[in-house]
Amino acid sequence: MNDVYEKVKDCDKRMRAVKMDKSLIAHGGMPAVRKDYNARIDAIESEAKEVIFLGSSFANHPHGREIFDVIWADAYERGHAAGLMEVYNEFIDLDTFATSVISIANGD
Repeated sequence: MNDVYEKVKDCDKRMRAVKMDKSLIAHGGMPAVRKDYNARIDAIESEAKEVIFLGSSFANHPHGREIFDVIWADAYERGHAAGLMEVYNEFIDLDTFATSVISIANGD
């Protein structure tokens, strides 16, 4: 989990460093600036999301991606205003909870 933590921390740091490229104003105004900014943020977020998925309890589960997406959506909603590290912290709590529920449902 420590490797995942470090990778997510790096993504969080890189996301916070992304600035709007105002030189794009001449080539499409503020919509172009926002589109470029959002694309760079989304790319880093997608990288972090994949790292978290691969380190999750569901990476090898037959329905792992679907389970992950539900947990991710809730973790993202709870923590995204504070950055990726908070999303990751929320995800860990929800991952643990979901794993326990699935284990009980499977009779483990």
